[in-house]
Amino acid sequence: MQTGEKEIAGAVADNGKEVNPANPYWPYVVTKLGKIRLDKTGSYTLSLKPESIPDGQKYGLTLVNVRMVPVQ
Repeated sequence: MQTGEKEIAGAVADNGKEVNPANPYWPYVVTKLGKIRLDKTGSYTLSLKPESIPDGQKYGLTLVNVRMVPVQ
């Protein structure tokens, strides 16, 4: 994940589940990638790029949303 000059790397992992309102039998899997400090308010561009995709993976990854929350 990258925004501006700041970048963090992480792996897709099961860090919890959330209810999928469209289909409660298939919950969303939550992955927490880490923290990026934004020094000031303003508009930013966020990029998410895979480092690799396993050969033969029949189904890809469906990204539902990116949630950025203030650190307390």
